[in-house]
Amino acid sequence: MKISGFLGAICLLMSSFSLADILITLETTLVRPSCVITNENGDKELYVNFQNVALDRITEEKQNFGILIKQCDLRKNLRIYLSPKEGSTLTINNETVLSTTIQGLGIRFSQANRNTAINLLKWEPIFPSVSGDTATLTLQSQLVTNQVPETLEVGPFSAALSVMIDYL
Repeated sequence: MKISGFLGAICLLMSSFSLADILITLETTLVRPSCVITNENGDKELYVNFQNVALDRITEEKQNFGILIKQCDLRKNLRIYLSPKEGSTLTINNETVLSTTIQGLGIRFSQANRNTAINLLKWEPIFPSVSGDTATLTLQSQLVTNQVPETLEVGPFSAALSVMIDYL
């Protein structure tokens, strides 16, 4: 009995001195805080209406719109990524443009007062005007086609675009 009691006490002491190992692996991805972008009124959606456009004036029709950029480091190099929210893209004049619901009709984007297109599905540099902690980017949308304009289907069209802005 004394031996079993002694062994029991040793077992109790041994279990309180046992050690265990566990390997813990920690992972994360560091990201820069995202910029907050809105239209010039502070809304998250923007509507651009080309109104009625005559077929012979398609390539002349342009609409400007502004985007406000806040809550990111505006001293850094900013860039923009445009992607179709609905539909797809077209390649017209070696530029990737937003396709519309009319086959062969696209919308080309550029920064206002710059001739260079902002290609869709590609990060492109932008140069907004900065005032304090807010930047304003004025974009120009222009109708483009890869067809003779008179062969386009007439009627209403639509297209939707997603905009992301990042800094380096």
